[in-house]
Amino acid sequence: MKILVVAKESNLEIHGSRVERLVAKGLVPKSTLEHLQKAHSQHYETLDGVRNALKQRGLSFLEVSRREPWPTELLDLIITVGGDGTVLHASQHTHISSTKVVGIRSSDDSVGFLCAFDRHNYLELVEQAAKEQLTHTPVHRLCAKIKFIDSRPDLITLPVMNDFLFSNANPAQTTRYAIEFGDRRETHRSSGVWISTAIGSSAAISAAGGKRIPFHASLAQFAVRELFRAEGVGPATLACEIFDPAKTSLVFESWSDKAVLALDGQHGIVNLNYGDRVAILPSSPLSLVPSPKLAAVS
Repeated sequence: MKILVVAKESNLEIHGSRVERLVAKGLVPKSTLEHLQKAHSQHYETLDGVRNALKQRGLSFLEVSRREPWPTELLDLIITVGGDGTVLHASQHTHISSTKVVGIRSSDDSVGFLCAFDRHNYLELVEQAAKEQLTHTPVHRLCAKIKFIDSRPDLITLPVMNDFLFSNANPAQTTRYAIEFGDRRETHRSSGVWISTAIGSSAAISAAGGKRIPFHASLAQFAVRELFRAEGVGPATLACEIFDPAKTSLVFESWSDKAVLALDGQHGIVNLNYGDRVAILPSSPLSLVPSPKLAAVS
C-alpha cells in the first residue's frame, strides 16, 4: 500500500518569530505566544505519533509538508495531519478516485469538520489502514473553466471540495457581473457569490443564506452575498439555487475591472478582468473517509 502523510506547518513556525518580537516589545500579550506554542506542541506530538504508529505496523510511507512538491507516485491512501485546510490542500492534488483521503485534527486549535480522526484516536486510523478497513465515501467536487477576454488561453482550475468565491478583488467594492443559470440571465451588483459543493454547504455559504445538503450528494449550490437591486429593477430571481452541475450550467461574466475567483478559501486564486467568463463544472469525485460531523449532515 502506497501511503502519503501530508503535514501542515504550525502557526508557530510561520508566525512565531514575529510574535516573539512583538511580545518582547509589549505589543502583544504573552498568552498569544503561549497559545501558538501549545498548538505547535500538540501538532508535532500527533505527527510523531502517526509516524511511529505507521512504522510499528510495518506501513511504509512518504511525507510532504503543504509547501513541498507533491509526489508523482500513484497513492492508495493520503493521511493529512493538521486541520480542514490540510484536507482541502490534499484534495486539490488528488485526481485518482481510488485514492482514499483521511484527515487527522492534530491540535485543539485546528478546525476539524472534515477530519475523521483527531490527536486522541489516530491509532484507530492506523489499525484500520493496516487491515484495509477504512470506510470511504465518494464526495463530489467542482472546477471552473475560465474564458479570458484577453489573449490568455482558457483555464480549468484545480478541483475544489468546499467552495468557490467570486467577488471584486477589493472586498469593499461592489462586484458587478451577469449571472447565467440554465436559460436565465440577470445582471447583479452584490458583494460576490459563493458556489459550493454539497460537502461545503455547511461552510461559508450556510452563513450567506444557503442550505445544508447531504455531504455525499452530487448537487451544488450558489448564494449571492448582499445583493443590491436598484429601485425599479425588480426583485432578483437568481439569488440562491441548489442545482445539478452536470445538468444545469452556471456562468458568471465579470463586469468588474478587477475580480477574483478564490478556490477553497486560500487554496488558490484566479485574477479576472472585465469580460472574463467563469463556468462552473463538475469535477471528479474524491474518496474521503468522512468525519462524524459530516455524517450528521445527511
